[in-house]
Amino acid sequence: MTVNTSKSRAHKPAAKGRPPRNFQDPATDHLMSMVLELVTEFSVMRDRLDALERLLDERGVLRQAAIDQYEPDAATAAVRAKRHETYVRRVLKSIREDMEQLTLRQE
Repeated sequence: MTVNTSKSRAHKPAAKGRPPRNFQDPATDHLMSMVLELVTEFSVMRDRLDALERLLDERGVLRQAAIDQYEPDAATAAVRAKRHETYVRRVLKSIREDMEQLTLRQE
């Protein structure tokens, strides 16, 4: 099995400007944006995980039980926490931007 990771590792440039409004209520747009971002991220992650698990199994490198029993050390946990923070910031981007604009208007 050959896995091409070049596309999945490519940096996606950030969109500039405000996203279009599709619903009358801006909160609905925010929720839809978050859901779509999560669905996209999850889909890519599942495909990559599936490829990795299949390759490891095909080559006799790692059993599923070893993955299930893995416990990260402190350094790995710190890296994961940082990645989690970055991910949550991206998912909540549209709400954060609106909150910043609201705060600027109130000042």
